[in-house]
Amino acid sequence: MAQQLVEDDTPASELVTEISVTLSGDADDVALSAIECKLSGRVPNVVEQHLKSVARDAIVECMRIYHMRKEEIEVKVEAVIEGS
Repeated sequence: MAQQLVEDDTPASELVTEISVTLSGDADDVALSAIECKLSGRVPNVVEQHLKSVARDAIVECMRIYHMRKEEIEVKVEAVIEGS
């Protein structure tokens, strides 16, 4: 996320990320069913929607790298801009 913000000419002075995952199924067949990302940061000249989009894109890219089926995993992203 930080790298993408730098590439967008909007570097963050601070980013704090909290990731939660939800597993479903029984003990013999557990699957990842949801990922929730809460991102807050000090990012001058950026609106929360852009920060949320950057976070979502980063999660989707990680899912692609690890060959996760994104259509089977719910992704929730919350982003908050703190005082710059």
